[in-house]
Amino acid sequence: KGAIIYLVPGIAVYSIDKLMGLLSYRKSAPAKTRMVSSDVMELTFDIEPGVEYKAGDYVFLNVPGVSFLEWHPFSLTSAPNVNGNKVFFHLKDSGTWTKNVIEAAKTEARDGDNTLNVRLDGFYGNTDLFEHLQRKDQTLLVGGGIGVTPMISLAMGLCQAGTAPVTLIWVVRSIDEFSIFST
Repeated sequence: KGAIIYLVPGIAVYSIDKLMGLLSYRKSAPAKTRMVSSDVMELTFDIEPGVEYKAGDYVFLNVPGVSFLEWHPFSLTSAPNVNGNKVFFHLKDSGTWTKNVIEAAKTEARDGDNTLNVRLDGFYGNTDLFEHLQRKDQTLLVGGGIGVTPMISLAMGLCQAGTAPVTLIWVVRSIDEFSIFST
């Protein structure tokens, strides 16, 4: 009987947190899509002035047309000091959810619309990683497959800053994968 006074505030805070999250589910925005290879799609969207992110950040992505409640993290490929207010990241067809997202984008493209309604939660990441790397005499970044995306973001940002040499080592299964980031 006495425990209820301790449970109610916790349950109330938890409920408010979940309700606020559900309210944000109503908002989605179109993102431009482009297939850069047979199994990799680039998603691009513009951010409003005042919204900031850093090289190496990541976002949580939800595609309501695929799954209303399923969110997945994706590292950004773009860097703010290189790409301005354009943010982009890459999805590889490596599981059921990403396959469904790519199929949804292809369906929209067949209908003449290269956009996909998405919800984003972010930007997240190590807030001082980029600044820390800028203070180094040189930087070596290593990535494999599609997992190279945060390294590309950091490399582009560091090269644009021009503070020190940057080396990017990218391990891939086939030479065809190099075309993913050719544009």
